[in-house]
Amino acid sequence: MATGTKSHRPRLLLLGLMPGLALSGALGCRTEVPQLDQTQQLIFALEANNSSEIEALLRQNPRLCNVKTQNGRTPLLWAAVRGNQEVAELALGDGADPNARTDAGWTPLLETVGYRDVEMARLLLARGADVNAKTNDGKTALDVAKENDDQATIALLSEHGGIE
Repeated sequence: MATGTKSHRPRLLLLGLMPGLALSGALGCRTEVPQLDQTQQLIFALEANNSSEIEALLRQNPRLCNVKTQNGRTPLLWAAVRGNQEVAELALGDGADPNARTDAGWTPLLETVGYRDVEMARLLLARGADVNAKTNDGKTALDVAKENDDQATIALLSEHGGIE
């Protein structure tokens, strides 16, 4: 791909077009959208925030639960950020790693604490999330909760042995 150009595949997915569909170009030419494997479909669905597609792909192929996007996000990390309990439970049931890290070292628990979602934090802790995992810059979930003055999450993390 030439410098400065962008792939149009994510945009096509956002428009609701399915891979493999023939498109008519402005000049009457036909363009084939390449078939994507399930891993590629899941990555595009994660990047497009398409929860129904993510859920459908995880149900079709549970092994996709630990697939990572270019910046290291997994379906569970996506669910933690979006507060999507259903996808989180599905991914965890499929064997998703509750301690998977983004390139910046953020785990699903750290992400969900940043969004002040105490119920998702409770789920992740119950399923093995490391309460004292640190980001690449040394922050723990308790640090993040304190920065947000999130008293409910501070209490939950402290009950589970959270440290600063």
